[in-house]
Amino acid sequence: MRSALAILMLVAVVAPQRAGAAADGWTLELTPYFLIPSVEATLGYSAPDGSPDAGSGPTDWVELINAVAMLRVEAGKGRAFVTFDWMYLDMGNVDSVVRSVSFPDGTVPVGASATLDSDATFDGWTVMMSAGYKVVDDERLDLGLYGGVRTLNLSSGLRWQLTAVVTSPGGSYSFPASGAVEVQDETWDAVAGVRGSWRFGDRLSAFALADVGHGDGSSSSQWTVGGAWRFETASVELSWRDIRWEGLYAADRGDLHLDGPVIGATFRF
Repeated sequence: MRSALAILMLVAVVAPQRAGAAADGWTLELTPYFLIPSVEATLGYSAPDGSPDAGSGPTDWVELINAVAMLRVEAGKGRAFVTFDWMYLDMGNVDSVVRSVSFPDGTVPVGASATLDSDATFDGWTVMMSAGYKVVDDERLDLGLYGGVRTLNLSSGLRWQLTAVVTSPGGSYSFPASGAVEVQDETWDAVAGVRGSWRFGDRLSAFALADVGHGDGSSSSQWTVGGAWRFETASVELSWRDIRWEGLYAADRGDLHLDGPVIGATFRF
């Protein structure tokens, strides 16, 4: 929540300075947008009596979103540009299945039929900060390369109810038939990508971007394709976005995938 307030304050400070920015040759674009996500995740949770690995989704987003806020800010001068992209998402009651439980003396698989009831929650935000350069910049085509960093701060909870207690291979440990656990993690990835925009006449354009990121034990990727209808100082956008993380919490124990349609509006200053 503090991150959301800080970003809103940033917008409030930057927007009134648009006239001065334009005089210096800078352009500014603010894009509030809304991603309507499908969520699919495989996450490992650390617990005292055994660590469950659970799979969640894909799930219906409509009934599960508690809060969402998204904003992209881009400043440019000549062919250079810098971008700040922030997304916050809070989802609850995501259908999940406990797939296995890890003990100090081994791992025990758990069949889907053994899960009576299980659901997960996801609460977190992601930020990507990047800078780039347009290698092609003409009336109909923009093509740019960019690099930067992407961070994910994610809190995830799991509540489960199984048909029976799960016992470790050696019989020394047991995992309760019901309970709840929560974990939190923050990852940082260095990112490199490419983006393009194609204009068809004065109003209609198509755009696309793709990038990959790697960090200490984690990796991420995203792509977006869409179109925009341009007005004099604003445009409306409709696109599809796909963003993934691997290696969350512990290597090979956490994957998160968000994808879905995006509706946005860009205001140019």
